[in-house]
Amino acid sequence: MEVKKSESITIMQASMLIIISLALPIHVELVPFLLKTAGRDAWMVELVCIPIAIGIWLAIWFIARLCPTRSPIERIPPWTLPLLIALADLYVIISLAQSLDSWESFVGIVFLPGVPPALVVISLVASCVWIARHGLRTIAVTVGFLLPFIMIFGVMNTVGTIPVKQYGLLFPLLEHGLLPIARGVMLPLPIMGEFLMILFFYHQIQGKNALSLAPWMWTLGILAVISVGLVMGILAEYGPYEAAHLRFPAFGGWRLLTFGEYIERLDYFALYQWTVGLAGRIMVLLFITGQVVKNIKIRLPHMIGIASLAVILVLLPIDVHTKVWLRSQYYSIEGGMEVVVFLLLGIGSWFQRSRSSGGIQLE
Repeated sequence: MEVKKSESITIMQASMLIIISLALPIHVELVPFLLKTAGRDAWMVELVCIPIAIGIWLAIWFIARLCPTRSPIERIPPWTLPLLIALADLYVIISLAQSLDSWESFVGIVFLPGVPPALVVISLVASCVWIARHGLRTIAVTVGFLLPFIMIFGVMNTVGTIPVKQYGLLFPLLEHGLLPIARGVMLPLPIMGEFLMILFFYHQIQGKNALSLAPWMWTLGILAVISVGLVMGILAEYGPYEAAHLRFPAFGGWRLLTFGEYIERLDYFALYQWTVGLAGRIMVLLFITGQVVKNIKIRLPHMIGIASLAVILVLLPIDVHTKVWLRSQYYSIEGGMEVVVFLLLGIGSWFQRSRSSGGIQLE
C-alpha cells in the first residue's frame, strides 16, 4: 500500500510511540505485581528479561521486514480478517479499561476526590479520540512534544531522591532461591508482546533507517534502563516489604521529594507523567483499531465505539475484590491474544511475500 508522505512518520517518532505505549504498563501494571512476586529480586528479574525481550523483538522485526510496505490487513488472507479485527478490538478494549481504571483510581484518590469519575475519564478519552482521528503523524507530533517532559521529570525524580535511597536494600541476592525469579520472569512477557503494535504502523515509517535494526535496539535499551532503574529505585527507597504493599509504587518517589523550604509536594509531576503517558497509549491503541478496519470511512465510528466500551467497563460498579481478580487475569488474557496475533500476522506475511498480489486492498 502506498503511504502518503503527509501520513508517514520517522523512525524516531515510531520509537517514541513504542516507548510511551510500553512505559505506562511497565510503571503502573507490571511493577506492583513484580514486587509482590519477586520481592527483593525484582530488579534481577528485569535484567533476566532483557535478552528475552531482544529475542521477542527480533522475531517481530523479522515479520515486519517480510512485507514492510503492507498494512496489517494486507498481510493476511481475507478470510482471517474477522479474527484479526475481533482480537485487536478485544485487546484494545481490555488494555484501555485496565489502564483507565488504574489512572482514575489514582486521580480520584490523590487529586480529584470530589469529581465524578465519569467526567474525568470521558474528558481524557474524548481528547485522545479527537487527536487519534487525525492520523498517526498527528499522534507522533503530539507524543514527540510531551514525552521529553515525562523523561525530564523522571530524571529529576531519580536524582532528587538519591539522598534517601539505600541501595543496600537490593541485597542479599537470591534470598529465597531461584523460584521468585522464575515466577517473576513470566509477568513481563505479555508487555514484551506489545512490541506487536509496531506491525500496525511499520508501513508508515519513512526514511533510510526504516528497515534498520539499530534504532530499535536503542529503543529496547531505553525501555530496559527505565524498567531496571525504576525497580531498583523503588526498592532502594522503600525496601522490599514496604514496596510490595504500595498500590502505585512507580510514583512513590514523588512523595519523598521536596523543593526548597516551602514546596513540600511535587507529586503533581506524577499526575502529568501518568496522564500524558496514558493519553499517548490510548491514542496509539485507538489508531491500531482503525488499522484493522477495511473501509476508511468507518474508522472514526469504530474508534469511538471501542473507546466507549472501554469507558463503560471502567465506570461499571465493580467491587474491589473483583477488580483485583480481574487484574490478576489480565496478563494471561493479553498474552494469549498476542500469541494468536503474532502467528496470524507472521504466517500471513510469510505467504504474502511470495505472491505478487493477494490480501485485502484498502478502499
